[in-house]
Amino acid sequence: MPWEAVEYLASQLGVLDASCVKRYAERRSTVYEQADEAPRRFTYRGFTDRKWGREFRGFLYGRAWTHAEGPVALFHHAVTRLRKNRLLLPGAR
Repeated sequence: MPWEAVEYLASQLGVLDASCVKRYAERRSTVYEQADEAPRRFTYRGFTDRKWGREFRGFLYGRAWTHAEGPVALFHHAVTRLRKNRLLLPGAR
């Protein structure tokens, strides 16, 4: 990220020392803590939730068989569905 952008955001957020962003990656657990906090704070469900996973797979299967659209359109419908139902996909950890 350009340093000018970091400084601009720091000023918008009231952060006095923008250089603290450089230390973000030094503490290995920071990224994981934030990844765990986001679902709780914004009430997202995990992708492994059986009920929603089953519903989502049914949606994709039905959409793929009943609509003549390509994989890109299907992907966009899937993302919209996941966001609407607040379903969090697993990420690289």
